[in-house]
Amino acid sequence: MNQLMALVQMFRAQDQGPVDENIGVFIMNRAYLVKYKKGDIIHKAGNVCRVMNFLTTGLVRGFIVDSNKELTTWIVVEHELAAPIISYVNQIATIENVQALEDCEMISMDYDDIQELYATFPEFNHITRRLFEIYYSKAELRALIARFSTAEKKYQFFLENFHELSNRVSQIYIASFLGIDQATLSRIRRQKKKLV
Repeated sequence: MNQLMALVQMFRAQDQGPVDENIGVFIMNRAYLVKYKKGDIIHKAGNVCRVMNFLTTGLVRGFIVDSNKELTTWIVVEHELAAPIISYVNQIATIENVQALEDCEMISMDYDDIQELYATFPEFNHITRRLFEIYYSKAELRALIARFSTAEKKYQFFLENFHELSNRVSQIYIASFLGIDQATLSRIRRQKKKLV
């Protein structure tokens, strides 16, 4: 919980000073720690996401299944939101699954509690907006990857913008995330090693 409060304080300090201590009390009373093992499904497609997860340790991916093939849609690391956002925001069933790629710890809070937090402490809306700005900035980077015409350009963009994932995520998930096959990714990585 201290990590989440430190993040809240950081966002608030950038703008207008410390966070109202009652926000901290509210979060401490309503948020809870959840642990997942590598491979666990955190959220299953077809369900409505009723919980927002803030990843404190570990690695998580979102994926869809199309023609019996898993397609990785996003990958997040510590200090990021780990939930199917469209489902959470709109309270509709999602087509995404969410899976732990490493053992994970998350600070979670139920949808209704977060809505109460917004209503009770309007300044928290600003803090959450900052979290969503980070989330959607990364979403735009993910969308740009799909627009590159070659696998080489996609991988280079990935290295430039998601470098923290390159040695931490299995090659099968990176290939899926980039929309290329694993053999192509292996070839590109070999070529890059030869150049070094």
